[in-house]
Amino acid sequence: MATKTKSKRIDVVFKKGRWVAEQGGRKMKVGSTKSDLVSSMAKSARSSSKPTNLVIHNKNGRVQEERSYRNGH
Repeated sequence: MATKTKSKRIDVVFKKGRWVAEQGGRKMKVGSTKSDLVSSMAKSARSSSKPTNLVIHNKNGRVQEERSYRNGH
């Protein structure tokens, strides 16, 4: 029986006038622009050994897009 690997989730959100990447509510990185931050976090997710879900939010907090990266892909 295969074991499930828990994936990590990174949210890109707009808080206090800036774009922030968070994991579990903890700030990981702040970006100068949304697109720069998303690109940086996608690169990080692709190189991660763990499956990663990148959840990108609009300024109003609603989910705009969700991307899944599996074991360095």
